[in-house]
Amino acid sequence: MSTAGLILAAAALHVDAEAIARADHTVAEADTFDEVELTRARLGVALDLPTTFERAGLDLRLEAVRSAARDSVLGVAGDSLIVRVATAQAVFAADTGPLRLTARGGLVEDAHRRRIANAWDLRVVDAPLVERAQFGHTADLGGALEAAAFGGDLSLEVAATNGEGLAEAEQDSHKNLSLTLSGTPLRAWDHALVGSVQAVRGTRGAGGTRADALSGLVAVQGPIVGAGVEYTRLAGVLDRGEREADALGAWLRGDVWHPWLGLWARFDRLDTDYAARGSVQKRFGAGLYSTPIDAGDAGRLRLALGAQHDSAADGSVPRPLPEVTRFLFGFELVARGG
Repeated sequence: MSTAGLILAAAALHVDAEAIARADHTVAEADTFDEVELTRARLGVALDLPTTFERAGLDLRLEAVRSAARDSVLGVAGDSLIVRVATAQAVFAADTGPLRLTARGGLVEDAHRRRIANAWDLRVVDAPLVERAQFGHTADLGGALEAAAFGGDLSLEVAATNGEGLAEAEQDSHKNLSLTLSGTPLRAWDHALVGSVQAVRGTRGAGGTRADALSGLVAVQGPIVGAGVEYTRLAGVLDRGEREADALGAWLRGDVWHPWLGLWARFDRLDTDYAARGSVQKRFGAGLYSTPIDAGDAGRLRLALGAQHDSAADGSVPRPLPEVTRFLFGFELVARGG
């Protein structure tokens, strides 16, 4: 067997899959609408090569998305579900003693948005506001270098990416630079207090429109109680570099009868034009959740039931219906192996 074959034979392969579906009954003014939607479907593969360092490997994650752009019905074969690459990165990590250094290259995951997604662990109800508002990208082409200390409880990451995200090729010669500082200052009773701050200096599109951002997260994570606040201030919205917007999301969830019954509540406020008046969209939701199967690192089955109310001022962009009430039922299935 060749050297490459021996290396691959000794490599460790890890696989994970996630599927989330929702059924909604929406009341908008005098109309009603029923919808069943696959809100998330992902398959991830991690390959760890044999090495004397902490890790040398590859991460690949595929996801199913609707082919049409936002607020459009024109996609591939109508608006078919298509599979695209969500992340594809080479990873090299080394423990130097006081610091753990990690280098990533390729279609790299945004570290700050990953921490927001981990803190808000009821995606079966809704995506984090920073994703739903499309403020920045969950992954981008480029590279990142992270230095972590105290067992990973304090980390600093610097990333340079092309700024176009998953859906666009490079359109200008500028690069986005981001700096992310994250920490876990407190752990107690299987829960942790986490925080993350990210600053981005970047551009978007063929004209190099300004796309700067400042984002923060403070949250409590744990199996019984979860709470948090996410905030993002964006300078440069769509093709208008002078427009500024911000997004604030806050949530609380807790198990009443672990793991069978829990309560959740979430409030989101999105201002699509910070300098204008009447450009605010709000969403408040509350309900129940249950985790009848909780296998820890091997996966889980989670169910959620609830109601959401959306309101929007006349000047918000894109302009939605002024008042929308939504009743939802969702399920999430996560499985990991290897």
